[in-house]
Amino acid sequence: MSKNKKDPSKENNKEILTEDEIKTLLYTSKEYDEWIYNFILVSLFTGMRRGETLGLGWPNINFENNEINVKQKLVYIPSQGINIKPIYHTSRRKIIVKDKVISSLKKIKNEQITLQYLLKSNYNNKYNLVFCNDHGELYHPSTVTKKFKKIVIISFPHKDKSDINLHSLRKTYTYLLFKNNVNTQSIKNNLGLSHSRNHLSPGLY
Repeated sequence: MSKNKKDPSKENNKEILTEDEIKTLLYTSKEYDEWIYNFILVSLFTGMRRGETLGLGWPNINFENNEINVKQKLVYIPSQGINIKPIYHTSRRKIIVKDKVISSLKKIKNEQITLQYLLKSNYNNKYNLVFCNDHGELYHPSTVTKKFKKIVIISFPHKDKSDINLHSLRKTYTYLLFKNNVNTQSIKNNLGLSHSRNHLSPGLY
């Protein structure tokens, strides 16, 4: 696409991040909160939903082949609390990820090993998750949303904050796939929409 030609899908959807906004968001989050930086990075370059990223387990990552297998999600139900549940069969998928995502995941893994050694019995990652707190416990989804909003406020002090939310990362991922001429079916597969008959367009999911 020509640099001088406006992209109508981006222009009409403020939730999709520009390249500069992506850089700013990643830089700011890395400076202020390493945990949310890693969460943003993985979400942005996999298109996983909030619950899917929070539910990502170490057994679902193939480091040698740069693969993430999306099979479960973290859910919060007031009457039941926070739990890990399998996702629908039609949403299960394999995503090939960039080296920088794998590097980030390896760093998290090493940090967890260190915490487990230091805290011993006080560290309990029951579900063997990537994104847990410093004691291995589950994160409440709303806590992650608050962390993200804080980074957005710091990153873009003069921008309408309602334009950017956690789902913006998934929409931006979709947009970037379209921009790189990835075929529609492959995009649907990566988003867990392989059986959807709905029309797919940048910014829709």
